[in-house]
Parts: sequence; C-alpha cells; structure tokens
Amino acid sequence: MTDQLRGRSGAECGRRATSLGKALRSAAIIAVVASSGGILARLPGDAATSSVATARPNILWVTTEDMSPDLHCFGNAAVKSPHLDALAAQGQKFSRAFSSAPVCSASRSSIITGMYATTLGTQNHRSHVDLPEGIRCFTAYLREAGYYCTNNSKTDYNFNVPADAWDENSKTAHWRNRPRPDQPFFSVFNFLTTHESKFQINEKAFARVTSDLRPQDRATTEAVKLPPYIPDTAITRHDWARYYDMIAEMDIQAGRLLDELEKDGLATNTIVMFYSDHGVGLPRGKRWLYDSGTRVPLIVRWPGHIKPGSESGELVSLLDLAPTVLSLAGLPSPATLQGRTFMGPEKQPEPQYLFQTRDRMDETYDAMRSVRGRQFRYIKNFYPEKPYDLVVKYAEKTPTLQELRRLHGEGKLVWPQTWFFQKRKPAEELYDTKADPWEIRNLAADPAYASQLGSMRRALELWELTTNDKGLHPDQNSFHQPEKQKKRKAKRQDD
Repeated sequence: MTDQLRGRSGAECGRRATSLGKALRSAAIIAVVASSGGILARLPGDAATSSVATARPNILWVTTEDMSPDLHCFGNAAVKSPHLDALAAQGQKFSRAFSSAPVCSASRSSIITGMYATTLGTQNHRSHVDLPEGIRCFTAYLREAGYYCTNNSKTDYNFNVPADAWDENSKTAHWRNRPRPDQPFFSVFNFLTTHESKFQINEKAFARVTSDLRPQDRATTEAVKLPPYIPDTAITRHDWARYYDMIAEMDIQAGRLLDELEKDGLATNTIVMFYSDHGVGLPRGKRWLYDSGTRVPLIVRWPGHIKPGSESGELVSLLDLAPTVLSLAGLPSPATLQGRTFMGPEKQPEPQYLFQTRDRMDETYDAMRSVRGRQFRYIKNFYPEKPYDLVVKYAEKTPTLQELRRLHGEGKLVWPQTWFFQKRKPAEELYDTKADPWEIRNLAADPAYASQLGSMRRALELWELTTNDKGLHPDQNSFHQPEKQKKRKAKRQDD
C-alpha cells in the first residue's frame, strides 16, 4: 500500500514482503515434503500416475455466477431449485463456503490456479497480466495424468488461457467429446443465467433467458425477503424476484446436465461439485467483502464416499477447490497452491480464518482486505477517506442501485439503508455474523471486542506478507484498463 495507507514506503513493504515471504514459503515447502514422505518430488505427470488414470473418478463442476446461498436447500423457501436440492440430498452442503474475491475475474483466476489473486497480480477487475513463471492452471496437472479436461466456456482469468489448461475450451466442450469412453474427465460447465447483467435487460429479453419457467415457477414480489439495507419498494422487490427466477432457471439447466451424466451411465463414478463464483449481483453483494458478496453455495456429491444429505460447517474457500480436485484424482498438489484439501482421504484441517480481497472494480479503485472466521468477520479499509458509493458504471445500470440513489437524493432512506452513502468508511470493521448476520453493527470500536479485533488484524498483516500481497507493491497495481480489454468491452456478455 502507499505511505499514507501503510505508514511505510512501498519499497520497504516490498522488501519485507519478499524476504519474509521467501523464508516462510521455504519453510512451508520443507514442512510439506516432510509431512508427505517426500511425495512433493513426484510430479503430477509421472508415468506412475498416468498408468492408473482410468481408475480415477470423473469430476464435474457445475458452476453459476453472482449467486449467494439462496437455493431452497440452503434455506430460501421462496426459491424453486428442485434439481440442486436433490443434488444436496444425495451429497453434502457446505454452509461456510466463501470466494476469495467478490468479483468474477479475481475469483476465477484464484480458482483455476489455486492461488490468491493478490499473489498472482490478477486482483484488479478488469486487468490483463502474465502469470508468474512456473505457475500453471491446475487442470494442466490433470491432463498430464491422463484426464480429459473441458471448459464450457467462461474463463475470465485476467490472464490468457494457457495452451496446456484445457483439451477443449468452448461452448461445445463436453466430456462426451473425449477420445476414449474409459478416459477419466474433468469437465466444467458455467451457467451465465444468474449473472448481474440479467437485472439490466427489459422484460421481453428476461422472458427469453428464463423461458423454461412456467408461470407457477416464477417468484412473486410478495415472497421476496429483502436485506435490511435495501429499501422496500416495487423496484427493489422486482429485482429480487428476478433474482429468484434466475436461480430457478439455472436450476433447470443444471438438472439437464445432471440428467446427461445419468444417461451416460457415469453418475456413480463422477464427483459433482456445484458452486457460484461469488455473491449476488445486487448492492452490497458482488464487489463487497461482506457475506452477501463472498459467501457462496457449495454442494458436493460423491456416491459411496459422502453421507447423503449431510452438511459441513467448516470454513471452505473456493481457493481450496484446486488442491481438493488434485487430491481426489490421486495427484499431489504443487507447493505453490495456497488452499487446502477440504474433503477426501487426504483431507486437511480446517483453518482458523479465510482471507478475501477487493481491489479495482472496472474503472474505480479501492482496496480492502477481509478475514473471516466461523463467527467473526474483520475488514481493513485501506482508503477510509473514500466513500462506499464509488461509481462503477456497469453496476449503475442495476435498477436497485438506481432506486437507492433516487431515494437518498430525496432524503427518504433510514439506517441501515443509508450505509452506502456514508462520506467516509471506517478504517476497520468487525462483525459478529452469528448475532448480526447482515453485518450491520460494526464492533471495531467496542472495547469488549478489542481482543478479537487485534487477533484478526494481526492475522491479516501476517497473511499480507506471507502471500506477497500485491497491494504492498504500489508499482504493481494497474489502475487503467489495457487497450485490448477496452476493445473487447463492447462485445463482452459478462462483467
């Protein structure tokens, strides 16, 4: 961070981050080698791993966008999601799953590499960077081990897709295209149906993108449950009803995909994972480090290995998907991966905290970091002099945000609806998510929580150094959208 933010020069930050980071990474590598009996020396592409490829499970990711845990099976009775509810009944729900960033590109770059976007330099949305030397998409290791890897089709990694990442990366990519029926596969299907952009289209266009829904499947505005920081108006209820319909439509699409797996006779030997890349694309959700922007639905079905209908309350980050998939495929994780294996025979212990980051959002720069435990959330605002309501032009197209601004201008908002329009942010925020699930009451200045605040503050400072957070290096922060990104902006369908 800058002198003003961190109280020390960028050069000093860089030296501290580099020296301490190298030392701790070296120690971590030694620890991993020792604990694994030297298995780290065996590369994922060894002949020994390839020779048993056909005995490995298939793995299917069913992913969606801009969606919080609002499936019926996660407790939202107003949402119709029978197919994903059935998946949860056959597998396990994870009630404390979080993205490492509250926006698509930073989150997705982290998922595909198993590393924090702030370590890679991909934290700014949108940007275009070169991957650090030696860093690969984890799917490259699966391919070397004999897996057929497909992505259908969103990438949005903030870096060019490496040639060794996928066998297929297109809108027609499918496990059915693998050259041998006995070849194990890792397939990803990304549904765009729940994306923020769907709030910005007219009624006719919305009817087209949700054409599978019958009238009785659609949510009513009366059934909507609004967060306390959103004013209760016809416009806001309309947006939230749309959100419920988007989930219902996506559920039907996911059901078709799961039916294909069943018809192909692959369901019993395929691990299915469903998740969203971050929280809902409405105000105080997407782009924000609160639970509303980072908590996601995560469901895993693994026939014969997971108790049907079970639930885990452990802290899980989407950063953990890469090492977990490699482990379930029988492969070791490279030392560069920063997540943990959260399930399977090589399951690793739950961490005390998860870490999440926010940096530039399109044309608007801010910097925040968050620490999330099972109960408390800590947020560090590195630019407290900047208000919450910084303009991101893409988000301004959403009717709910327009409604918030209109009512604020008319003086008709009350707390916590006025949260968004505070002239400054507090330097630190602390929330008890058990007592205050909407994260409205900031406890950072409460002496009763001084110990909790100090513990999480120290954890963040150590994490910044050990992960080589690019926020410590002002020269590595890209404030402007590259030309090639600007040229593609008009054509993109997802933000």
